[in-house]
Amino acid sequence: MKVFKWPDIQRHHFSINNAQSMLILFALSMLVSACDNIDNSRSFEMKTAEIISPPEAPFINIDSLTTSKQHLYVSDIHHIKVFDLQGNYIKSIGEQGSDEGQFAGDVIGVTLNSRRELLAVDMLNHRVQVFDNQGNFIRAFGNKGSGDGEFLQPQGILTDQFDLIYISDKARSDIQVFSPEGEFLYRIGHKGKGLTELSEPESMAIHNEKLYVADEDNHRIQVFTPRGVYLESLPGFGVLVSAQMESSMDDIPYQTEFDKLYERTAEGDIEGIAFDNKDRLYFVDEDQNAIKIIEKGHVIATITSQADMKSADGIAFSSDFSQLYIADQGSNRVLVFDVSKINRHIEKD
Repeated sequence: MKVFKWPDIQRHHFSINNAQSMLILFALSMLVSACDNIDNSRSFEMKTAEIISPPEAPFINIDSLTTSKQHLYVSDIHHIKVFDLQGNYIKSIGEQGSDEGQFAGDVIGVTLNSRRELLAVDMLNHRVQVFDNQGNFIRAFGNKGSGDGEFLQPQGILTDQFDLIYISDKARSDIQVFSPEGEFLYRIGHKGKGLTELSEPESMAIHNEKLYVADEDNHRIQVFTPRGVYLESLPGFGVLVSAQMESSMDDIPYQTEFDKLYERTAEGDIEGIAFDNKDRLYFVDEDQNAIKIIEKGHVIATITSQADMKSADGIAFSSDFSQLYIADQGSNRVLVFDVSKINRHIEKD
């Protein structure tokens, strides 16, 4: 764990009022409490309930996954592989190339909409492709560029209850939102290290009308409204910073020094994120090769699986939340965990 260093504010000359002093003290107490919370969270080793590694269609560079009531979809290089929920391989969608239904390289993100259409991020072709539930190509949208509706390095993708499409772009460091048919609507976020900004965003999740973004290079999870209004930051290690606090800091003379209070207290590369049916946020920490669970703004548990998990990336739950699927890039396998066993570990007295 990285040792936290307090900023040397004695070298700066400034004056602050009582309200600002109280706010600073409150922030410091939050951070101290957060550091204590890191040590108090549960850590446990889990055995996989199942491992999906089809010999007839071996994974080459597994990345993300998504589920329906009947199927598991796993992205790979040039393909999306489809399985039943027992892990039996059914078929592959896509092939190498730049034509309709083809992928130039890795399929980075996959998701489904309410029409049972499969949406896939074709990163090297700078577009999103849409397939019907049989795997037939329907349409594509996007091209290379930094303008509205264009992509530089598209990564994560999800759809909301209205089938609006959210796409994160690692190079642009923003989220673009599209209509169900692929028409650009608006952007969320911009590049930076500030509390409201993004740097190399990847996976996303929507829960209780909030958009959660894995802000990978800033080692945190950013929370917005679906329309892009910043709400809070979840560093994933116990500190929760609200928009109200950030707005109160605007006139503090040592804003840069204050920001140092929110430097990460531990290293972490946040990859896939997903919510269970208990309002708990699961995220993959690739650097620590672990799954971490956030509840009410704090990390409450860390799951490891040293025998099986080599370099975890994507994450998804089955539609009934009984199984947790992890795309493990290090072994090019899908790891399946029994969620009831995870809950027993978390809720153990």
